[in-house]
Amino acid sequence: MSGSNEMPEYKKMKKEELIKLLQDLQARLSGMEAESEPRRLLHELQVHQIELEMQNRELREAREQIEEARDRYAELYDFAPVGYMILDEKGVITEINLTGASMLGKERSRILGRPFFSYLDRKDITPFMRILKEAREKGEQEIAEVGLLKDGTMLHAQAVCVPAVDARTGRIVVRASLTDISERKKAEALSVALAGEKATRAVSERARKEVEESEATYRAIGETIPFGVWIAGVDGGMEYLSRSFLDLVGRDLEGCRGMGWIDCLPAPDVERVSREWEECVRDGRFCDMEYRLKGADDRWHDILLRGVPIRDEKGRVIRWAGINVDITGRKEAEKALAEEEEKLAVTLRSIAEGVITVNNDGTVFFINKEAEGLTGWEQKEAAGRMVGDVLNVAAPDTGKSVDPVITFERAQKGEFYGDLALIDKAGQQRPITGKVSPITDKAGGKIGDVIVFSDITIRKKFEEEILKSRKLESLGALAAGIAHEFADLLSSIKGNIELAMEETPGRGARERLIEAEKVIDSTKVLSTQLRTYVAGVRPSRELAYIDDILNDSIDLALKGSNIRCAARFAGDKCCIVDVDGEHMRQAFYNILLNAREAMPEGGSVEVIAELADIGVRDGLPLKEGRYVKTTIKDTGPGIPEKDLRKVFDPFFTTKAGRMGLGLAIVFFVVKNHDGYITAESEEGKGAAFHVYLPLYQMEKAV
Repeated sequence: MSGSNEMPEYKKMKKEELIKLLQDLQARLSGMEAESEPRRLLHELQVHQIELEMQNRELREAREQIEEARDRYAELYDFAPVGYMILDEKGVITEINLTGASMLGKERSRILGRPFFSYLDRKDITPFMRILKEAREKGEQEIAEVGLLKDGTMLHAQAVCVPAVDARTGRIVVRASLTDISERKKAEALSVALAGEKATRAVSERARKEVEESEATYRAIGETIPFGVWIAGVDGGMEYLSRSFLDLVGRDLEGCRGMGWIDCLPAPDVERVSREWEECVRDGRFCDMEYRLKGADDRWHDILLRGVPIRDEKGRVIRWAGINVDITGRKEAEKALAEEEEKLAVTLRSIAEGVITVNNDGTVFFINKEAEGLTGWEQKEAAGRMVGDVLNVAAPDTGKSVDPVITFERAQKGEFYGDLALIDKAGQQRPITGKVSPITDKAGGKIGDVIVFSDITIRKKFEEEILKSRKLESLGALAAGIAHEFADLLSSIKGNIELAMEETPGRGARERLIEAEKVIDSTKVLSTQLRTYVAGVRPSRELAYIDDILNDSIDLALKGSNIRCAARFAGDKCCIVDVDGEHMRQAFYNILLNAREAMPEGGSVEVIAELADIGVRDGLPLKEGRYVKTTIKDTGPGIPEKDLRKVFDPFFTTKAGRMGLGLAIVFFVVKNHDGYITAESEEGKGAAFHVYLPLYQMEKAV
């Protein structure tokens, strides 16, 4: 072919040149005749070649545009301000952009194929996996805040998880975005430190801004709030103090810069406050301490200092911010309240009654020492418990637990009668009485109740002893009257016996009459004793040692018996009493004789004489003072409980052929000497009698 028929280099031609050449070739083809077939084919090939070249060029341009767009979007994806990643069903990272890799502090190649939770703070792992599961199952967007561990520091991020279908596998994956919210977290921490609703709102609105941009705002806030706001450098030296603090100390900012503010503190606080502040700065931790400073008013003020470190994006402390609050008024109020509480506590501790205070919901918030002793519950155990658990009160008729507040209120209104029983923590019971009063606030609203109660065991014992004494006095008076009438009858009978003896000649009959006369004489002696002791005839008193009287009675009552006696008396004959010796010997003789008769097969008797101080708490109908207490205890069968209350009753006896006057005489002899006698016994374990006689005190007599 000639040079004119050679195909030109189309690749080097511009698009417009190719189009023009194509048009020329198409025009030539249309004018060619059939005989020029080879040339026509050549031209068609040229046309096709040009068309292919144009198509190739368009494809190359399209590919270049696509690659350019891909690179542009890849850059947008990789360098987006938030992290993007795709997680499979197990939370494994299958794709992540460079921002996300930077947030995790690792190269992208080292992150792919690793579970995302391996980069999370331990406490956030479980909540995030739950969020991931919910997003996949519900098909809805889920949001969570997580802590990311980056190069040993904590980065706070917000994760937004959206479920999607993987185009290649058809499986559900989760596309997640990570937004760094560390600065927001720092701003929130700073807003907490500044406190106060107004300051907090103002700081919260601006907390997302850089700390450097926010200083002017914070200072403006610091000048408007009533407590001192401060900003310190990374070394802890003060850079800014609000006007309220400067006015308080009477200094300007220059005088307080650095550590100059320490000079306002008293000498004892300087070292402590400096040390604590330096430790907080060194450790980069929250600061919370109290100190005192001397104000411009020449008064000492109590100050609460709180501060937080401000950190940059790498977690490094760049400055400090905080507040100084004058808490002098609060401290004075707390001191006054503490003093009042101490006065109240001292008063309540000195009260001989139990005091329990309860809230409106019935929970205990105070219990005094007396109440602790009665209930068995200590303050630390009782506080917060329901009052019915601590003050377990049982009704006298049913024995069931009742609400103490309601029951005491009913008793005060006269709607409830009878003694209540307190069941203590150990299960022991004791009779109590109590009352309840409401606790009100200044507005008159009820905020609780105060319960005051007391153990009436001693009072009941005293009342029982008084009733017993009065009953015995009444019975004694009756017995004395009967004895008087009985003595008159005996005198008449004896007179008739004497006449009968004169008129009876037989010896046998006279002997019987003589025996009858002896019995009558013995009976008259006993009757005379009863009238003498019961009628309260003034005894012929003299000073005597109680041990001498007891020894005489022991010899007389137990001589010749198989009873062992152990006597123990207070040393140096110190137990002196002012008594009728014969009467007291008779009284102790009667007690010892009862013991001897209770042990026909033998046994032992213990006699103890000792000094005793008797007071109200002993529950005895005696004047307070010092007494000689004599205890006579045997090892006999004991006295049944049903008989114990009647042992001192005249004519009460469990022995056939006896009159039952022995212990009645003892009771009245002791009573006529301003004393008292009690008995105690447990069946099968013997009986014990306690005789109380006033101690004769020489200095009192002088």
